[in-house]
Amino acid sequence: MEHIKTFPKGSTVVLFERGFNRKEYRTCSPGGGLCTYNACIDRAMNFAQVYEDYYNHKPSKTFNFDINL
Repeated sequence: MEHIKTFPKGSTVVLFERGFNRKEYRTCSPGGGLCTYNACIDRAMNFAQVYEDYYNHKPSKTFNFDINL
């Protein structure tokens, strides 16, 4: 598992190695309430941008990075 990017409101994109030469990107909304899995980094980044645009969530000061992993 490799952390790719965390967006300003808290959306995350993480790379997973699934089996033999199979990569998947998990994109989670701010707070981790909704996640999608994609084989394409471009689609994963697009989902993250949609989450950023439509979710009005601000991480608290005690936000723990490990919640979205």
